[in-house]
Amino acid sequence: MRQEIAFKIAENPTAQTYYEAARYLQEQGESYPEALSYLNKAIELGGDTYYFYRVKSLVEAALKDYGSAIISAQKSLELAQKEDKDEFVRMNEQNISVWSLKQINTKQ
Repeated sequence: MRQEIAFKIAENPTAQTYYEAARYLQEQGESYPEALSYLNKAIELGGDTYYFYRVKSLVEAALKDYGSAIISAQKSLELAQKEDKDEFVRMNEQNISVWSLKQINTKQ
């Protein structure tokens, strides 16, 4: 799968290509910095999309960057609300709550 990702990224990648590569890495728990780079590129090319920001927040949390994860989750939540994606709103709200506590505990 890593070869497939490299091939697609080298070929003619779209925002969706970068998102799918990042999503795969996030789901596999692999190479979070690379996944974050792909997500930033997806957002740059594809604009503000609730699911791009959702995965970005999960990757940032995996990197223990809870402040950034909360910001990305909040952006995902706002975009999901505009599209009536209630499940994403709920997931983001839950993650923001958990990550806020983790952020407080890390500062102590």
